[in-house]
Formats: sequence, structure tokens, C-alpha cells
Amino acid sequence: MPALRGGAATNLAVTERQWVYARKREGQVVVVALNNADSAATLDAPATPVDLPDGTVLLDRLGGSEARVEGGRLRITLPGWSSAVLVPAR
Repeated sequence: MPALRGGAATNLAVTERQWVYARKREGQVVVVALNNADSAATLDAPATPVDLPDGTVLLDRLGGSEARVEGGRLRITLPGWSSAVLVPAR
């Protein structure tokens, strides 16, 4: 995934215990979501800063669940102390 190795980084959502950021390079977008809380959390981040249109399905390359862009927002629920590396499904 070239975007992870050198793509431009964009913070999409930052809280005290959660962080969602994206990296974009050569048309590839990768979204990384982190939940550093003890309990599950639903992370909600804007998708438009990295040009992800409504209906885009993102798959977690770490084997977790998928996420979908709806209303210009990306929402994903992560268990406590977990992460996701999301890429658009092809």
C-alpha cells in the first residue's frame, strides 16, 4: 500500500482516546482508525477531505469489519484497544 509508506496524511477525527486519519498517494486512500479506550467506540469522521464518495465500502486489511461512507461520513465501531486499516473495496 504505497499510501501508507509516503502518502499525504490528513487527520479526520481526533478525540482523547480515538484517532482516525487517512493517507493518500497516487489515487490510493488508506484510512487508519484507532481506539485506545477500554470499551468499544463508534468513530465518526468526514470522508470528503480524502475524496471518498457516498456508497464507498472500505474493508479492514487487519481482518475486522467493513465500513461504508454515507452522508459524507465514515463510521466504524471498534472494540476497545483495537485498530483498523481500511481500504476501498475494488
